Amino acid sequence: ERRWQCGDGLFSFHMAEQNKFHDYMGYSVTSARFHSDGRVSYVAGAPRGEGLELFSGVVFVLTNHYKFHWTPVSTLKGHQMGEYYGACVTVIDVDQDGIDDVLAVGAPMHSIKSTTEDALGGDQGRVYL
Repeated sequence: ERRWQCGDGLFSFHMAEQNKFHDYMGYSVTSARFHSDGRVSYVAGAPRGEGLELFSGVVFVLTNHYKFHWTPVSTLKGHQMGEYYGACVTVIDVDQDGIDDVLAVGAPMHSIKSTTEDALGGDQGRVYL
């Protein structure tokens, strides 16, 4: 369980054991309204978390279930080792109806394959929608 002091209360949530240490949880944070009832969710990036590859990064979408106890309702995982998935997160309300439609996640260290060889061509970066 992770705990933070937040305003006048304690903010806590549970997460998988392998993501507890050195994942930079909270490196990026934003709030979002994904539901029509007005509930606020929080999105938090952990760019060194274990996604689909070691240290590829993880993004958690958290919802408040009781006071300051937040539960991850969605876990999005990076695809490439070291891509720093979750280094930045933002939400977009495309149709301006008050409900956020798109979650954009930055992976600034994502690399593409070189066209001349099978090696990686360097950090190009990627934004996942």
